[in-house]
Amino acid sequence: MKIFTLKENPAFYEDLRKLMNLSLKNDFIDKNLFKEVTFNDPNFDESLVFIGVKNNKPIAYVFGVRRSKEPEKMLAPHKDTIWIKSFGTIEKKNLTILEELLNIFENIVKENKYKYIRVSDFASWFITAGVDVKYTAYNTLLLSHKFNIENKVIDYELDLSEFYIPKYINDIYKKLSKEKIKISDMEENKEVLKWIETNFGPFWSIEAKNALKKDDGGGLIAYKNGEILGFSVYGGLHPSRFGPLGVDPKMRGKGIGTILLFETIKKIRMNGQRMVIIPWVGREVASFYLQLPGIKKIRYFNIYSKKLF
Repeated sequence: MKIFTLKENPAFYEDLRKLMNLSLKNDFIDKNLFKEVTFNDPNFDESLVFIGVKNNKPIAYVFGVRRSKEPEKMLAPHKDTIWIKSFGTIEKKNLTILEELLNIFENIVKENKYKYIRVSDFASWFITAGVDVKYTAYNTLLLSHKFNIENKVIDYELDLSEFYIPKYINDIYKKLSKEKIKISDMEENKEVLKWIETNFGPFWSIEAKNALKKDDGGGLIAYKNGEILGFSVYGGLHPSRFGPLGVDPKMRGKGIGTILLFETIKKIRMNGQRMVIIPWVGREVASFYLQLPGIKKIRYFNIYSKKLF
């Protein structure tokens, strides 16, 4: 067995994507998404991506990343943390090579004086927000290496062939119209992105900015008398990805978020996307998305962390 980094052998770039798809049976990483989480991630570092090769065939990987460039405001808070964005192997019955890769990665992290490793919540360029609980062997491996479960999140998967606008949505629309609250397409400008960053942080601002640049992406804003009340975006990482969505805390409970949700999903449907993923949903807002018709699957993820010293 030989171990390479992607920097040492960049010819394995496309092989890595195929390896990931074979190693993660519940995940589907096309070239579009792969490009977003590698070359389009300004923090991407080929020297932190390790690939195990046997008989000239890649069979395992650990995809590491550190916060080196974006967002700038988070560089200092994350200076002691490094992430495993994804990991896996096609040899499910023998995790020896994957464990070896994990040990190599951890030793390099220690040598470079990082204090923490996280798996795999690397906003804003993530494959999944955590490790699927159905990947039993991977979860067991992390726990055996003294990683702790830091958080739990879910993904919703929607089939838009069953999507429709319920009657009560029109009732909410009428109520908001009476209050002079309007919904319109979001345009990229400093004011909107600054509002998102001020109210929801730099990660969501970056995701909104990325969404507005994509042919299959975009966003909506809710406003009243020129004042922004909420926003939603889609397609930032992939045409099938929804979110994020946020409403000014002072304006919640009026149905603004619900309208933004349904209108954004409708835009994705008009783009011809059948399956939609609503990722990285915390328990506090999980019930909000249950109002959507067409939910076919709910995936559960563990987010892990480990303190090294």
